[in-house]
Amino acid sequence: MPPLVAALCAPLISLLAATVLAVGGFGSALVAIPLLALVLPIKTVVPLVLLQDFLASLLLGIRLRGDIDRREVVRVVPSMLAGITAGVTLLVMVPARGMLFALGTLVVIYGVYTLARGGTPLRLSRRWAIPAGLAGGMVGGAMGVGGPIYVMYYSGRIEDPARLRASMSLTFLVSTGTRVALLAAAGLLLDVQLWGMLALMVPGMLAGLFLGQRIGRRLSRPRVMRLVAAMLVMSGTSVLWKAAAL
Repeated sequence: MPPLVAALCAPLISLLAATVLAVGGFGSALVAIPLLALVLPIKTVVPLVLLQDFLASLLLGIRLRGDIDRREVVRVVPSMLAGITAGVTLLVMVPARGMLFALGTLVVIYGVYTLARGGTPLRLSRRWAIPAGLAGGMVGGAMGVGGPIYVMYYSGRIEDPARLRASMSLTFLVSTGTRVALLAAAGLLLDVQLWGMLALMVPGMLAGLFLGQRIGRRLSRPRVMRLVAAMLVMSGTSVLWKAAAL
């Protein structure tokens, strides 16, 4: 694809992805990666989406900082960081295809189950925080798809949609920030095209965050939870598709 096509499409894709993130609290990569891959090389798309998610999570975290459920985030983040550190080792030891199939199946089943309950998620004990953090960190560090695991935990613990979105934003900020630091240390963020595309996408991202927050404030809790469950089904299906393509 010519660079002009990418330059025209990327801001619109960024707007859509950021809107989804602001409404549901996650799912921007689910939207952005397959669409951007149509107009950009995948080796550019993955770090590009990661950088955009980091910026978007930072802005959402600042905007929603008063709604963050700090007790829940503190329970998840330490084990998540340990999981991210172990992610590369896990990737070497465990076949990637089997890991993705297991994750995708779990996420789809949970999303369908929640939809069948009218959007009411399964209530979880706080004891699930450490397993959720470890699993999300390991899969995220190895494959970059750990987000649905955090969402499953938080939606089973936090009832208020605003607190749910805010807590997920802070968790994703720490997760993406760690992965950005690892990419930078590996010298994978030196591509001039990468930063040029990110600059083009920022206005769309800002507009999407603004639009998504306005939409989110108008949705009732049951609708938000049904939306989150539907996004989990889509996310799990995307993971299964990725596994099948390996």
